[in-house]
Amino acid sequence: EALQGAARPRVLRARGVLRQITGGLDNILAASTLLVGQRPTPLRDTDIDILVELCLGDLPPDGRGRVRVARDTDVRTAALDVGLMRLALRNLLNNALAYSVPGSSVTLRVADSDDPLAVVFEVADAGPGIAPDLLGRLFERGVRGRHDLPGQGLGLYIVRMAMRLQGGTVDVRSGPEGTVFTLSVPQGQEPS
Repeated sequence: EALQGAARPRVLRARGVLRQITGGLDNILAASTLLVGQRPTPLRDTDIDILVELCLGDLPPDGRGRVRVARDTDVRTAALDVGLMRLALRNLLNNALAYSVPGSSVTLRVADSDDPLAVVFEVADAGPGIAPDLLGRLFERGVRGRHDLPGQGLGLYIVRMAMRLQGGTVDVRSGPEGTVFTLSVPQGQEPS
């Protein structure tokens, strides 16, 4: 049993490394698929709470507890591509956890919009903000905020592509108190 206790930190560290490798491969495969497809995807009626639970389940266990979900809508379902939204939200949540102040909370807010009719997801962190010179290039393939963190600079590029394929948008606002990414998927129409 003492060996198990001594081996535990190494096993946990190995799991973390494997999770980083798997996440990186997921992004590389997703970017490749999105680049090849590049046509709108059919949107399906999706349970928003199940989508949120799937996204939270994708996060490392130590990160899940930092994410606070805020529901600012009674809407239960929305027309979207669950795979693309899961990929987009997972990338945003992982970035928020990595770039925010250690131990601080990250908020995933679900809302709706009447004009235009849309379902809206916001991911907000309490990080130092994004450098102004980086904001204009943030969604380009290969652009990274920090080189001391693992990644290939594909996450935000994938977020933008995933939203485009659903006829949606991604916006960002950032300052010294943190960053907010807003994903919006129009409702009541197919992407063009």
